[in-house]
Amino acid sequence: MTTFEDRIGRYFEQYPSAPRSALVASRLIFFVAQRLDQYIDTALAPYGLQRRQYLLMTVLASKERANRVITPSELGEILDATRTQITRLLDGLEARGLVQRNPVLKDRRSFAVDLTQTGEALFRQATPAVHGAHERLWEELGTKATTQTIEHLRQLYRHLGGEQ
Repeated sequence: MTTFEDRIGRYFEQYPSAPRSALVASRLIFFVAQRLDQYIDTALAPYGLQRRQYLLMTVLASKERANRVITPSELGEILDATRTQITRLLDGLEARGLVQRNPVLKDRRSFAVDLTQTGEALFRQATPAVHGAHERLWEELGTKATTQTIEHLRQLYRHLGGEQ
């Protein structure tokens, strides 16, 4: 099996004028994002959750949304997910009794999404495992490099049209 460095090296042999640093950095971001998904999914496996499910539960558990209706559309915006993806996530969590959808009184076409007591309990149980996994990951770089990485990623995110 060839390594990333072998594959990218062959690419640059074919395209020597390609912007090496920019392409390597971009590919590494993609690879790290995929591995991070797997890493967090592994931490969540004992709780029967995946990262996207946990993120949805995080939004629902957030204290800043207290006394606020949150709809599947809003979840899609927050999680950068399609309507189909949100529906699939909600269907799975609802089947397990972790979330519930209730009609919004002011708009009969819309549903409010809430964690159930079971969902809140599972979220509280899983959270230390997720926090620990993130801490172990970033300990690899140390505090200074982690802070610098955050700033660099924020800069790229803004450049790509992300939040200011």
